[in-house]
Amino acid sequence: MRNVIVAAIQMRCVPDPAENLRTAERLVRQAAGQGAQVVLLPELFEREYFCQYLQACKADGMDVYLLEYTTDHKLIRRIKKYCRKKKYDYYIADSLELGI
Repeated sequence: MRNVIVAAIQMRCVPDPAENLRTAERLVRQAAGQGAQVVLLPELFEREYFCQYLQACKADGMDVYLLEYTTDHKLIRRIKKYCRKKKYDYYIADSLELGI
């Protein structure tokens, strides 16, 4: 059996697809430089897809729920404010417990 080093890229997408591509390329090079043989990019990373998708779901009458696991109080305040403004439901917890 052969070991394979995999990197999962997380990045903040902006409205400019060219900037997103430059960021993705930089992060892929960085991951490869650290030994990654497989690099996974976020789905539809070239656009601000996630926010657009949530807005479209809400406009179609669907319930939107955001889940976040953090203890960062500044981030929690921002999430709450954003969700109230957009009329999204949210759940914030300081841990994610998985029962087996």
